Formats: sequence, structure tokens, C-alpha cells
Amino acid sequence: AYEPGSCFKIVTSSAAIQEKDFTPKSLIFCENGKFKVADHTIHDHTKKYAWLTLSQVLEKSSNIGISKVGKKLGKEVLYKYIRNFGFGNKTGIRLPGESSGILRPVYDWSEFSNYAISFGQEISATPLQLVCMMGVIANGGELVRPFVIKEILNSSGETEKRFKRKVLRRVLNQNSAKIIKEILKDVVENGSGENAAVEGVVIAGKTGTAQKSMPGQKGYVSGLYTSSFVGM
Repeated sequence: AYEPGSCFKIVTSSAAIQEKDFTPKSLIFCENGKFKVADHTIHDHTKKYAWLTLSQVLEKSSNIGISKVGKKLGKEVLYKYIRNFGFGNKTGIRLPGESSGILRPVYDWSEFSNYAISFGQEISATPLQLVCMMGVIANGGELVRPFVIKEILNSSGETEKRFKRKVLRRVLNQNSAKIIKEILKDVVENGSGENAAVEGVVIAGKTGTAQKSMPGQKGYVSGLYTSSFVGM
């Protein structure tokens, strides 16, 4: 389990679309790259932005923009969607040693937590949980239990057991999932995920550049990151 960073913005933006608090064209002021709140300063990684739409917030991966989305949602609503997407729980895959990650209950959140968790800090997740998160978008809003074995065959090649698709719950309606999928296509075509583009294939996804901490040092260490991409 590790801090997922900006890949987690999919959860926050999905909640905002589903709750009808934002549309892809909703404008968000991104404070020209520096946003001080609750004795912390949130920065955007590369460029300084003024006004961005929600779609552009994901394309440019603005921490400030998505933190304002998370604040508008509120702690309880954001927490509900994080849980519904499967974070804080094991996925139930039949493999040993799975971690549930770390998701603190709302009563244990600080004033800053609502902002930080919106862009994937103060929470830890496994790569498999992120795959399941993306699966919600790919499957039209349904969270599906992952599995590694499709079927078991006997020595004659006949199927003895088949593991069927199991929907755990509906997280988003189909329209919300479709809207997020279109935004994530733009992330690859025009935004931070351009290196994931594959000629002749339509790719949708999100990048993550999570800051690292180290034993014996307070807070995050400058210049150290866990870089990731989750997509379809």
C-alpha cells in the first residue's frame, strides 16, 4: 500500500459529477499555483493556473483545483465515495497477503484532510484497488470483484468450475461514468497522460506523482516521487 497521489483524483471528480456539484465545464479558480489553507500550502506540480474547468483540472492534474472540489463535496460525502469505490477494504481477490490500505474515519480527519485526501495524500491504497477504481469507470459505474482464475478445467479439458462476474455494488450511474471516461480520454490526448497514448487505440487514464516520505524524516522529501498511471 502506498499514497496513490493524483490517480486518486478520479474518485473526487467522479463524486462531484455524480452529486451534480460540478460539470466538466464548471470553472474552478486554481490560485495561480499556490493555495494556503489550514496552516498548509498546496502547490501545483508544474505550471501555475488561474481558472480551469473541472475537465482541465484533471488534464493538468491541478492539486489546488481538485482540493476545492473535495472541499465543496464535504468530508462525509467524499468519505462515502472513497468507501464505495472500495478503498479501506480488501478487494476479496483470492491471493494471500492483500492489504486493505489506510483510510481513517472522518472523525479522525484534520481540517486539512478534506483537501489532501482529494488529491491522494493522507490515504494509502494498493495498485489492485486502483485497478478496481478504474474498473468502476470502465464498467459503467459498477464495482466488480477482481479474480485471477477464470475457470478450472479437468484433464479432458472440460470445465469443472467457472468463476462468474460478481458486481459488489453500483458506485456511479452510467452517465456519470461515461462523463468521467471522456475526461480521462482527454487526460491522455491533451494532458498529463500523453506518454500513455498508443497509436490506433483509444486510451483513457490518469497519472499520479505522489510525494514520498522517508523513515527518520518529517513530512515529504523534496524530489522523491512514486510515479504511476492507471488506465483503460
